[in-house]
Amino acid sequence: MEIGNTDEKSGRPLIEGRGTPIDGGVFRRLGHPGIVVDTPKMVDIPWFQGLKGNILSIKSNLLAYVGAMGQEHMPINNDRYEKLLLDPMRGDRYSLKAFISQKNEEGQEIGGGSPDTQALFVASLLEMRVKDDPDRKVWIDKDNIDGHAIVVYEGKHGGTYKFDPTKGNIGFEKQPSSNVELPE
Repeated sequence: MEIGNTDEKSGRPLIEGRGTPIDGGVFRRLGHPGIVVDTPKMVDIPWFQGLKGNILSIKSNLLAYVGAMGQEHMPINNDRYEKLLLDPMRGDRYSLKAFISQKNEEGQEIGGGSPDTQALFVASLLEMRVKDDPDRKVWIDKDNIDGHAIVVYEGKHGGTYKFDPTKGNIGFEKQPSSNVELPE
């Protein structure tokens, strides 16, 4: 149950809309469990620190890069997502980390999640980059069809981009000022 903009069970902010932090929040969608985004808990994943360094230093094609990283490290795997959701021992809040693709003891790639978990992962990567930049913002909106998470990025030149990493598309919501290379 939610009260205002806070998840009642965890006390964390609900991830929805402009101005809501992604890292440290909970994403809720009708009929689905809450997904908790907590990137400090991802530091033990071997590739995560390198990915974070790349994101902080990238100069162009930021949206394309984080989208590709979302598809690589948080692939859509509905079977795994459903399996985790049906585990009665897990409750109704899941760490985003549970869906990240990793190797098991046998060296097999396991992991993956839903379009929502992929969008949350991509948004959390973007948030690392824009956290201290007052000219850039990132947030999660829900689409009008089924409440699926969509990444929204506001660039330094005023352009607003709606981004569905599962489809790899970047659309302009508000055109940026002229004479700038897009997307940022």
